Amino acid sequence: MAADGSCAHSLTDLQGNFSSPNYPSSYPHNLNCTWSITATPGNYIYLQFSNFFLEYGGSHCPYDYVEVSDSNYPSSSTQIKRCGDESPWCVWSTSKVLHVRFVTDHIVSKSGFTARYATYGNPGNGNCLSLNATQSKEILARRTQE
Repeated sequence: MAADGSCAHSLTDLQGNFSSPNYPSSYPHNLNCTWSITATPGNYIYLQFSNFFLEYGGSHCPYDYVEVSDSNYPSSSTQIKRCGDESPWCVWSTSKVLHVRFVTDHIVSKSGFTARYATYGNPGNGNCLSLNATQSKEILARRTQE
């Protein structure tokens, strides 16, 4: 965890890296960690998880998971939730703020994740997930059919 024992982080640099506590060793049990990434007004955030290995409990990720949402959540009710072995994957924000939440239960522990972020003046596209409500629902629907 952070040196002060906190599991809440505020990231405001133009780019940076962060990882789950103890990475690459097993993460602790019973975590509820948050990283809030804030870009300057008018900018968007690109977030990539290059290593991602959490406990998998099915497509609804009931045990250990990472949840990504933007500043409009929960009013937009758009979020992305991932677990299991999902390397690599990325997300584009739809606003200047991106929230990452890492939750673990009390049983299985894996190596966790590493992530990097950068801010850009234009919203992203391409192969990344988007917190755009329509696109996210389509991606999640495809994943549950696989």
